Amino acid sequence: MVIELTEFHSRRAFLRIIEAFISVLLILGVVLVIISKHNAVSGSGDELKVLQEHILNQVAQDGKLRGQVLSGEVSGVETIIQNSLPENYNYSVNICNLGEACGLASYPNVEVYSSELVISANLTSYDPKVLKLFFWKI
Repeated sequence: MVIELTEFHSRRAFLRIIEAFISVLLILGVVLVIISKHNAVSGSGDELKVLQEHILNQVAQDGKLRGQVLSGEVSGVETIIQNSLPENYNYSVNICNLGEACGLASYPNVEVYSSELVISANLTSYDPKVLKLFFWKI
């Protein structure tokens, strides 16, 4: 009889341990889902930075686009941006001389993400320019 009571208590204790473990896992799962959703909403800046770097790498590798930037033309860069930027974002492209401070004429009252690329020369000319991209949520 004593053996049966001990088995009963050890089974009951084991079930309580399993219940507690499952409860902790459920709470941890809910917390992780909440954290991941928060990071997805606030992580858009990282995605914009990656997009800006991708666009700047395309410009750096394309001789025609580099030539356009050196001549002050932004239409090729704007075409790439319009094809890859999500609809709820706006952008601005500036081309400045090297060493010159250049930004937006007026900044919107939201977070603005910027990246820049220095293009120094192509085969025909040496006139260093800075290509700056500005992205922000509408």
